[in-house]
Amino acid sequence: MSLGLSAIVAAVAIATSTPSFANDPAPSAQPTTAAVSVKTGQVIRDADGRRIGVVDSVRDDQVIVITATKMVRVPVSTVSTESSGLKTSLKRSQLR
Repeated sequence: MSLGLSAIVAAVAIATSTPSFANDPAPSAQPTTAAVSVKTGQVIRDADGRRIGVVDSVRDDQVIVITATKMVRVPVSTVSTESSGLKTSLKRSQLR
């Protein structure tokens, strides 16, 4: 083999090899966000801090909220706990 061909073969072998890191931790199967404890009767506010209504129930990944005029669904993934209670990252216009 010529020196040029040997260099190309070595470069291809290095480029296509997968590095092995024995000390790397395995990827976590758990979500990185902490679960929020949502309970019936809690007040929930929108992203602007205005009161939306009271939690009626939690079904699957939705918080069912009773407002003054209707029931709306708020994704649990948008809800956080603050000192004033529950708050969603959604604005009132985004709720349905």
